[in-house]
Amino acid sequence: MSKRANGEGTVYKAPYKTKSGKERSRWIGQYYDKEGNRKSVTGRNEQEVKEKLQIIKEQLRTGSYVGEHITLGDWLKQWFYDFILGSQLKPTTIEGYECIIRIHFLTDKIANIRLVDFSPEDLQDFYNRKQETTKVTLKNGTIKEKKGLAPKYISNIHAMLHQALNMAIVKHYAYTNVCEQIKSPTVPKKKIETFSTDELNRIIESAKKMENGDIVLLDIATGMRVGEMLALKWKNLDLETGELTIEKTINKTKKIDKNYTFEKAMEKKLSNKRVVNITTVKTDNSDRDTYLSDFLLETLREKKKTTPFNSDEDFIFCDKFGNYIPYENLRRDYEQILANAGVKYRKPHCLRHTFRYIRS
Repeated sequence: MSKRANGEGTVYKAPYKTKSGKERSRWIGQYYDKEGNRKSVTGRNEQEVKEKLQIIKEQLRTGSYVGEHITLGDWLKQWFYDFILGSQLKPTTIEGYECIIRIHFLTDKIANIRLVDFSPEDLQDFYNRKQETTKVTLKNGTIKEKKGLAPKYISNIHAMLHQALNMAIVKHYAYTNVCEQIKSPTVPKKKIETFSTDELNRIIESAKKMENGDIVLLDIATGMRVGEMLALKWKNLDLETGELTIEKTINKTKKIDKNYTFEKAMEKKLSNKRVVNITTVKTDNSDRDTYLSDFLLETLREKKKTTPFNSDEDFIFCDKFGNYIPYENLRRDYEQILANAGVKYRKPHCLRHTFRYIRS
């Protein structure tokens, strides 16, 4: 009997045990690669396995067959280097992907699974483990409970992985996207915290007496994000009409450039210095115009008269050197404003929630 041609093979059903010991069955397809070695693929049903074998047969015929050795961890690194690093994505998005891959995938056993063997069960197990509360031992020997990842963060991981696996299919490293075979985690709605009218009035009076209090007043009046306010320049404000154009945001991220590698990062051979990024606002809907109240407009008119940094390209809110005000400094002043007002601390974003609640 002659040997089967490359890519041809048999398909059969075989029993196996899950990690929990349950009896299951799966379909297996066997084929011969370009060196004549026997390989196998698995699937949930006969049709899925036959489709995988057909793809392999076509790859072997056209010379695009790349083998099945690549693991999930190796692919995520390659995907990040080739398609994310140096892309037009915002620095915060790139940093977020880097963090997910380095901290959650590369340190987990899931990274060692071959892409062709990666199953929905593997991914669900990964998500379940990541959401579990665990116990960690601190340097002083104290044992502390560490909460698992929030559903929202798991949902972010799922979205990133879905992109990476789609590209793996394009590159012939994977046959299916397991993200499409399990549900994205449900993100429960959080209770939105707001300030009462009385608290807002006390915050306003306290902010009027504090350095950088005008930023807090602007937040109360417009519901702007902190990064959007810190990125404002005089060219964005029409002092005659009070029209304010919101088009940029400012943030800090770790430096991730062409010299970056996960190996260097995990061995702590890279600088922890963070870099300032001024980028377009979060979404198209965030690029907007708003109008300031007479009181706030007059406050900013006086500010422009008294500051040496009053050209179009100068920041409206700046330090004594004309640099933007770091978020850490603003947060410190914000905490003091609330303390002086006798108001319980809530995150600055609660001012934005309060603004939206009042407008609704």
